[in-house]
Amino acid sequence: TPLAVALYHFKCVILTKVLTAWSGVVRDRGKMMRFKDKIFYRWRHWTPMFKKLNRLAANAAKWIRLRRLRKSYDVMIQLCLVVVDKRSEALRKMRKYFCDRKLMVCAYALMNKQEHVMMLDCWRRLKLFWLNRRKWKAFRWNYYIEYHQNKTQVIFDAWKAYIQLDSTSRKRT
Repeated sequence: TPLAVALYHFKCVILTKVLTAWSGVVRDRGKMMRFKDKIFYRWRHWTPMFKKLNRLAANAAKWIRLRRLRKSYDVMIQLCLVVVDKRSEALRKMRKYFCDRKLMVCAYALMNKQEHVMMLDCWRRLKLFWLNRRKWKAFRWNYYIEYHQNKTQVIFDAWKAYIQLDSTSRKRT
């Protein structure tokens, strides 16, 4: 009968095609999920290592910076001791009467004592260096804060865009 033929056709042919198509959709979806899980697994294991490397690099940079600072302080102390030991008594006497750096520089220049002029100029420059270094560290600290906030925001925006792109490319069921 035609009804029996139609039922047989539905059960064997159309149902097989529908189930085959559905298994293809499910297979593709499973591949995407496994691929996404693999990427997330690698990212999860890479992130702590990246943080550890950054921390080690920061510690190494700090150690090098402290070493250079210590070396420069040692050289500066040696140079200062040579100059200060010879001229400290004269400076102590003059400090009672003169506090103005420019006046002292002029007086030393007129007395033809260029060592004193150079020492006062070096001292002034050293104080400016300390002041500017403190300012530079503060500016650099603020820059790093802004840089890392923006950097992490960009990484998470890219991750979000990838996830949204992946979810929009899936076939709807």
